[in-house]
Amino acid sequence: MVKRIMRYKEFWGLVIIVMLAAVATDGLFIQPDNLTDMLRSIAPVGIMAMAMTLGILTAGIDLSV
Repeated sequence: MVKRIMRYKEFWGLVIIVMLAAVATDGLFIQPDNLTDMLRSIAPVGIMAMAMTLGILTAGIDLSV
């Protein structure tokens, strides 16, 4: 059981960070409006990161964004 939990250390670290943020903001961090705002603000960076990864993987390494 402990080995299974320790296999996902990054996941549990993220869970702990989200829980601390929720406690520090009195629950305002996990409200649907805030979560959608965060996803909208992260979307362009995620799209660029996926495009850069595709460029690196296909050996056409030109990362001038």
